[in-house]
Amino acid sequence: DVEASADADVSADATGENDTTENASAESESNLSVSFDGDVTAGENVRLVATQNGTPVEHATVTVNGEVVGTTNADGEVDVDIPETEDGTVVVAHGDAETELELEFISDGL
Repeated sequence: DVEASADADVSADATGENDTTENASAESESNLSVSFDGDVTAGENVRLVATQNGTPVEHATVTVNGEVVGTTNADGEVDVDIPETEDGTVVVAHGDAETELELEFISDGL
């Protein structure tokens, strides 16, 4: 089982071997939307996409577990290394807007 939650609207789809991936997105009250381009797997690299009102957000700061990992480019994209942990927090901030994704990877022990 894979779970995702955020402080806003979230959707998640579980896929992959050993139930270690998730696909998550969130949108904050400021309409800052964050999604991952593909499955999110602990210990892997994934592309994050940030948009606001449908427009790519350039220069948004992305943190993973409190550590700044990059800023989005002109297309609203940045490649993010997902830590090899059971859970994590991804925060995307731009101006006064901020969206947080809580990632939780649950393995069935297979």
